[in-house]
Amino acid sequence: MTLSGINPATQKFPLSAFPTQSTVCLVKLRKPFFLATIASLAMSHSGWGQISMAFQTTRSYRQNPDNVAFQGGAFGINVTDGNAAITGCPLNGSPIFFGPAPLIGCQIGATGLIASGDIDRDGIRDTNTYWEIVSVQPAIAIEPFRPELVRLYAAPPSQLPRPLGLFGESSFVIWFNIQTTAIRQSPITGYNFAIPYTAGERNRMDNELVHGLYQFTFPRLGAPNVPIGLSVTHAPIPEGRIKKNNVWQGVRFLSPTRKPSMNWSADGFVQYDPRLITKICWEGNAQNIVYPQSDQLYFSLRGFNPDTLPIPNNPTAPVGDPVFPPIVGPTEARVLLPSPIDTEFVMPPFVRPVGSEAVVRLTLERALPSSLITTDRATRHFELPVRFVDTYEGWAVITFPFGSPSSVTAPDADPDGDGRINSLEWALGFNPLVADAPPAGGGLRFVQSNKKSTSQASGYWTISFPKLANHESALSYKVEFSDGDLGNWREIGNSDPNWTVEMPISSTEIVVKSKSPELSGKGFFRVKTNYNPTP
Repeated sequence: MTLSGINPATQKFPLSAFPTQSTVCLVKLRKPFFLATIASLAMSHSGWGQISMAFQTTRSYRQNPDNVAFQGGAFGINVTDGNAAITGCPLNGSPIFFGPAPLIGCQIGATGLIASGDIDRDGIRDTNTYWEIVSVQPAIAIEPFRPELVRLYAAPPSQLPRPLGLFGESSFVIWFNIQTTAIRQSPITGYNFAIPYTAGERNRMDNELVHGLYQFTFPRLGAPNVPIGLSVTHAPIPEGRIKKNNVWQGVRFLSPTRKPSMNWSADGFVQYDPRLITKICWEGNAQNIVYPQSDQLYFSLRGFNPDTLPIPNNPTAPVGDPVFPPIVGPTEARVLLPSPIDTEFVMPPFVRPVGSEAVVRLTLERALPSSLITTDRATRHFELPVRFVDTYEGWAVITFPFGSPSSVTAPDADPDGDGRINSLEWALGFNPLVADAPPAGGGLRFVQSNKKSTSQASGYWTISFPKLANHESALSYKVEFSDGDLGNWREIGNSDPNWTVEMPISSTEIVVKSKSPELSGKGFFRVKTNYNPTP
């Protein structure tokens, strides 16, 4: 028996390649006849869904200003032979028999008793419990409850451990049709295997899971010591950007003008203004390693997980629930892109408030068949931490009347003639269309310390200035101090011997504090702004 006509690389499977009789053929070890054996068994029963094997890999990547960091991944094998369709009856799992109860959603009552195993595969044995089961397809080829006989028979040269290790099992046996006198015992076979990879183990995963043909053997139903085999081809798929053999390859996000340089904040977020239409761009999902017939690409915007993020401003924190698109339901909210080789997504304005942080996530999902039984399944997450900031362009859109000329809206224009250009009006929170005098400067005030002290003057002196909250990093503020002559100014910061400066990105104030409660002489403060947008 041969497999002529089957080309896993192009995923073409002519039915003439498989035998049409229900003959069970013994496997000769060291010859790749695994698919033919299982195929003949499946052809003689109710369909190709009877037996399945998934070769599953998952990886996540998070981009930062320097590179694309591997977040972790996993490799898994899941094999099933047979299945049982259970309903959502709330009495499922009962230790005693129950009859039909339509009012609570149990239309037919208990039809199956679990003789052994875990029917819902939640890791808890369901032996001697009753379930409302609609239909059962018993195993036809693979023996259950024999994980010690499952083997990785052959694989491409790699660092993947040989032997692979003990498989887990999720098999179970049902006594079906227990409401009748024709009770049938039906074994359902399930085997699984998994290897996790942590954030620092990209090289290990690359070296262990190379592309090529993988062959596994399983215990034969009724003759477990006679192996039956399944083969699957693990095909190339886009990964996070990395340099291999002096060539850069893989997926990375780009600026809206498709340049590698992006508008990064100093603490590692790409900055977008939510009041503007935003184009999210990327590269690396080349057509030669993407299969449009089996790959799907999704876009979503996800918040950070509040359970693992006690403080904000952490671009490496785990993601939480989707926040775009704004859909609430039982399924994950995400947008299916027209093609897996698309390289941009246009996000509408006002999807998030200024000051919020989120993660752009591209998800590539693959279900590439190697045969009518085996599938190369893969999930790749490509992530970009973003902060939604107040930019001059976004402020201008909501501040100036629609259709205003550039002579009015330009950052260096002064349409109200009050001596402050638009970018300064924006930075200090003023109205660029109303001529107004600058606010009167407040003087220093003393703040008494709450701590007990022998000195009546224990505390500090402070002064504050207005600041734009959640602004883009192209806008910066600088506090300067003069000892009194107004001719010599020095910039002050936390390293200054006399003063500290606080200006959190989310704050609307710049706060200057003295390091000592004792001051002498006189002095002056001023705030300078600098706006240097990316070209």
